[in-house]
Amino acid sequence: YSHYQVNGDALYYHLQAWTIADGKGFINPFDWYDRGKVVQIAANPPLYASYLGAVSKLGFWSVTEHRLASSLLGTGAVVMIGLVARQIGSNRAGIIAAAIAAVYPNLWINDGMLLAEPMTALCMPILLLAAYAFWREPVLKRAVWLGLALGLAALSRGEVVFLAPILMLPLLYGMHSLSLRERGKLLVVTALCMIAVIGPWVGYNLSRYEEPVFMTDHWGTVLKAASCDEAWYGEYAGWYWFCQKVQPPGDYSQRDIILRNEAIEYTRDNLDRLPKLMAIRVGRLWDIYRPRQTIQLNATFEGRTPDASVAAFWSYWALLPFALGGLVVLKKRGIPIIPIVAPAITVTIAAATTYGVLRYRVSFEPGFVVAAAIAIDALLRRFAPGRSAPPDADTAPEAPDAPVEPGSPERRSPERRSPERPTPMEPVHVDG
Repeated sequence: YSHYQVNGDALYYHLQAWTIADGKGFINPFDWYDRGKVVQIAANPPLYASYLGAVSKLGFWSVTEHRLASSLLGTGAVVMIGLVARQIGSNRAGIIAAAIAAVYPNLWINDGMLLAEPMTALCMPILLLAAYAFWREPVLKRAVWLGLALGLAALSRGEVVFLAPILMLPLLYGMHSLSLRERGKLLVVTALCMIAVIGPWVGYNLSRYEEPVFMTDHWGTVLKAASCDEAWYGEYAGWYWFCQKVQPPGDYSQRDIILRNEAIEYTRDNLDRLPKLMAIRVGRLWDIYRPRQTIQLNATFEGRTPDASVAAFWSYWALLPFALGGLVVLKKRGIPIIPIVAPAITVTIAAATTYGVLRYRVSFEPGFVVAAAIAIDALLRRFAPGRSAPPDADTAPEAPDAPVEPGSPERRSPERRSPERPTPMEPVHVDG
């Protein structure tokens, strides 16, 4: 079957792929395979589980096969990251970005863990490509593609849904050549296209619970995991903990409300501690607060090996100066940095309101790598100009003071038998 043992969220994704392939849909796989009971669940957005479900439908059911399928997502992310750097930099910047992405531990560490992060790592550079294409040519067609990319990314991770306004409003604000009416029209089109992508999932959830559920029925579970003394005070402050001692009654929508209210009540009782705690959470997210302990927690609770966690830590800090330099280079070239910065803002807010787990950073990592590659390419161009050709005119964007008018022609861009299914291991029920 597999020597790689999975539990918790990874086992949830693995077995939910089976329920999807079996035509049971998004039900709790632990209840179904352990007791034959149908329990509706929407613990996470559906994109990654649906992908694994399609893989299982093709006859690939094992843990190893699902891990390999996840690795294909990581490979796709490497290619897309290279394309983003090529779009806003040069051919060489694209090659540098792809090379970094291929070996950067904070990306590849997720590929074999059977968690949704590889799907997000693929969706985010797609979103970056759409955002920069929209900036270069702010027309309805590009707004449609940007809205679709935003919706796709939102279906990969729950907090990414909040990225849309953080990205779109500053991007449109900077388009001074467009009238307010034109910018409003583009904003509406983008929003409608995003809603069209996530709408079926939201409608499906609204149809199957006692209480309204939109993207996930586990917001309360996440908040509850961050709302007890162990997660607020002492050694593990800023991390998540097993704060939920008793399972509330009702379906998951009803449980979610109870857990959410309990988390809010705990927060109200400890408001004097909240500002410091939020700083600790954010410090953990960005590897500033007690990084050695965070490395240990990643290895213990997140399923990462100690060596991989250490490599992820040092590679992040090694790339950080280059990434900051890359943002400066982009600003000097007149290229907006909000598509790269917006995910950082989103994950910071997510960590401040929940807990500082490093997996939240996955939506930021592709842009982080792109920015670092832009800086390295700029250094090579300055100190070794004779060793590489200048960037192609088609791939190196101009640096206009403001985007061109919509429609400007000068900026337009041209049955096999399934193998026997393995028997599921003893499931471990973990909410969240």
